[in-house]
Amino acid sequence: MDEQKIMELLRLQRELTTEEKEVLYEWYDQFPEYRHLTFDDLPDKQRIAHEMRSKVFAQLPLGPRQLWPIIMRIAAVAVIAIALGWWLWPTYVNHAPDAQWVEIHADKGAKNRIFQLPDGSKGTLFPGSSLTYSESFGREERNLTVRGLAYFDVAHDSDKPFTVNTEESISTTALGTTFTIKAFAENEVVQVGLLSGKVRVDKGDKVIDILNPNEQLTVSTKDDTVSKQPLDSGVDTEWLSGTLVLREAPLSEIVAVIQHLYGLQSSFDERATEHMRFNLQTQMDAPIAELLEMISLISDLSCRIDKNTVFFELKNR
Repeated sequence: MDEQKIMELLRLQRELTTEEKEVLYEWYDQFPEYRHLTFDDLPDKQRIAHEMRSKVFAQLPLGPRQLWPIIMRIAAVAVIAIALGWWLWPTYVNHAPDAQWVEIHADKGAKNRIFQLPDGSKGTLFPGSSLTYSESFGREERNLTVRGLAYFDVAHDSDKPFTVNTEESISTTALGTTFTIKAFAENEVVQVGLLSGKVRVDKGDKVIDILNPNEQLTVSTKDDTVSKQPLDSGVDTEWLSGTLVLREAPLSEIVAVIQHLYGLQSSFDERATEHMRFNLQTQMDAPIAELLEMISLISDLSCRIDKNTVFFELKNR
């Protein structure tokens, strides 16, 4: 870890960018005892703030006299991180009175978020996506729920299968493998793409299929139809490096991407556009105007933005 970079970030007097926050994420991961905390009252916050400041100072290669000019700045960072832990730690939510749940999310309109789970599994969330798991994850079971688009590199544990659920009751189970899951609610399909290993895809108690490497399964959440296609791993994982590639994508998927990448709603005639399919490639940090111009050039749609909504309209109307 670049101590000089950390020092510069701690001294900043402005809101951190997403990239700067990711640097601090990695640094704060050196303090694992703080990853699974909930702060129920002020004394807890004060106690943790004091402990964390001690550990923060221990990590910096400076003598006591050099530290004093920035003590107040670092103290403020620690206290703000505890009070507003949504950007320095996973968020805790209570789904049931007797259970604690951790939520990791990637902000809409921001960059991909890299994460690591308590069992050592790693992955990446597409902007606007999230995952939720129990605080006991990895000790007795490995179950989590995904909303949006996620990539997983699963740590092998033959005694504890790794199961990813979606809100549409479709689950994917693996022992040790790499795969992607796309579950945009706007798109009414769940897609599972397998890069290595083997996974089983279920809906409720029914096994839908078992995937081998370089296979992709698409399940409609609207009518339960299932199809299997070859997986083009080079295309389907380009988003991990910041390039958005869509192949034969319906407008509903374009709409989902716009909502997640740019935080904008969309309006379009579903019946009039249901036959349309799009092949697009663009950088995920490209301006929205660039993406809309591309859509307009290759289709019969005109695109315009009014306030926080993108309107797709047929050109001949």
